[in-house]
Amino acid sequence: MLCIAGRSELDDLAATIAVQLFRKHGLHADLAGYERFSRGRFSQVDLSGVTIICVVSFDAAESPPYLRNLLRRLHQRAPSAELIVGLVFPESPLQGQVLVRTSSAAVSFRELVEACVAAARRQSTDGVPWAGLNEPGGEAALNGPSEDVAELRNA
Repeated sequence: MLCIAGRSELDDLAATIAVQLFRKHGLHADLAGYERFSRGRFSQVDLSGVTIICVVSFDAAESPPYLRNLLRRLHQRAPSAELIVGLVFPESPLQGQVLVRTSSAAVSFRELVEACVAAARRQSTDGVPWAGLNEPGGEAALNGPSEDVAELRNA
């Protein structure tokens, strides 16, 4: 899984948090800055083997053209990868765009993690059941420990 931060410093921070949450849920996630995917440098990017691409951007509502262009380039270079756009405001004009409708758009970290975990489950081919959010500490990473997890720890 590849997590790409949007253009702003806040996007870099949000993408870093997202990668940590993904890893807590058992996903192998790499982080990349937006500058690696600019039009001039995009031809140098190797997306072979990447099956889930998550783009984290807080400014999508104010600057949808850059994000639309990035999603289009990603879709062209990795057509079989699932594209997940994270932290898009519900009223964002990006919500109606074709590329977002054909991928996933999340409005919170919780939705972002759930969308990525669901994508990983769909793509799992090793035949081993993968509980993801049901793992001890998985849901706790977003909500804090549940009563069941706390009871297990105290036992």
